[in-house]
Amino acid sequence: QRALEFFYENIQPWCISRQLWWGQRIPVWYSGGKKVYDWLNENEGKTVKDFETEFNTKVTGSGDIYVGENPPKKEGEWEAETDMFDTWFSSGQWPYTTLGGVNGEDFKKYYPTQMMIHARDILFWWSARMLMFGIYRTGKVPFNTVFLTGMILASDGSKMSKSKGNGIEPQEVFDKYGADALRLWYYSDALPGSNAPIREEKIKGNRNFVNKIWNASRFILMNIEDSEIAKVSKQSVNMSSERIKRTEEHIKIVSKYISKYQFNLGAEVIREFFWHQLCDIWIEEIKGEIKDEEIGSERRIEKLSELLYILKRNLIVMHPFIPFITESVWQELVKLKLAEGLVMSQQI
Repeated sequence: QRALEFFYENIQPWCISRQLWWGQRIPVWYSGGKKVYDWLNENEGKTVKDFETEFNTKVTGSGDIYVGENPPKKEGEWEAETDMFDTWFSSGQWPYTTLGGVNGEDFKKYYPTQMMIHARDILFWWSARMLMFGIYRTGKVPFNTVFLTGMILASDGSKMSKSKGNGIEPQEVFDKYGADALRLWYYSDALPGSNAPIREEKIKGNRNFVNKIWNASRFILMNIEDSEIAKVSKQSVNMSSERIKRTEEHIKIVSKYISKYQFNLGAEVIREFFWHQLCDIWIEEIKGEIKDEEIGSERRIEKLSELLYILKRNLIVMHPFIPFITESVWQELVKLKLAEGLVMSQQI
């Protein structure tokens, strides 16, 4: 906020035209040509006749200027402006132009939005101009929160570039470790507004965590016999159970981190809880508690239902961080009628 305040308090003139071959063309047309228009501006009091005399040429036009996507249906020749808009002039109007303009139906429904996410290096170039245009055109700020991301750097901490050849193709990382592993690394290491060198060993560790989720989930489901599925799905969970209470407290902690954009802390907590609390302790405890219980017994159904509930709650809270594995496991539950819909539609 202080950075934006400094920008507005020290505002400078902004040339919005660029001499480029590509971009959004400035919608201006010149009657008789741009050269005539420029000459008349530079020679106040002169006329088109004077221009024709000085340059010994014939002008088919009035020297007027017209603003519009297409030339007007008037006599004379109309020459199009060749300059393009500065890209930030165009993108600065993105919040409302993408909604059909200030009179569009989508604009009425979706403007203003809640959050704008982009890298910190374009704060002045993009957010500052979106705010400026938004207030000027609509009287409202286009968003109330700006979330600044950092850049992913090469492993040695340098900026990735084609010339250096130190860039990393995301698809190669996906193929090797999975998209969830890379995504979780970004949440863990790339703090808001801070750059982060990519760490393959951490991404590899995240792949192991993703595999742990799959294996633990499969283990839980394998321990529910086919004859027990209906009973487990209908069994009420004892919400006063210590495990359940700790699970719900865990979810509150992660939700708090998410609401404060402290995704790195949330990523750390979900891993610690699932791996070391659920897998290392609770699954082993419940295995012992139902070891001698008969298939379908009340106590066995109660414990399996508790374990299933904890798994589902963990899948829901982990989904924003690692959506692919959590949705895959959830759909396995759906097939067995132990869950419904999509995990992304569940309320934390």
